[in-house]
Amino acid sequence: MCGEEGEEVCLPAISTVWECAYINYKDVNGKEGWECQWCGQLGQWAMRHVLKLKGGDIAICKAVISVRYRDQYQALYSYDRQFTRVDSKRKLDEIIRDSVTEQQEAAVQSILDTA
Repeated sequence: MCGEEGEEVCLPAISTVWECAYINYKDVNGKEGWECQWCGQLGQWAMRHVLKLKGGDIAICKAVISVRYRDQYQALYSYDRQFTRVDSKRKLDEIIRDSVTEQQEAAVQSILDTA
């Protein structure tokens, strides 16, 4: 763990992957992308790349990334995923609520039309 005797000093938390000096914004085939300064890879999913998360056609970083940077990336990734799940749940709840409201209004209108 960083900060313990004999270990590397922790890096400060980052709020976006673009705050890391090893990930640089770059236009990749006309789309927003990045260049990994660890290995030189270009792509569009920088966080999954540096965390070496396989899947989704993402090339994992072949470089040895220091523990303190890996910890920094993992903290940001975990934080982002937490809010992505919450936002998805809120959106789903809103869609369901809107659908129920529409069905109730249609039912009420149908009753009023037959009365």
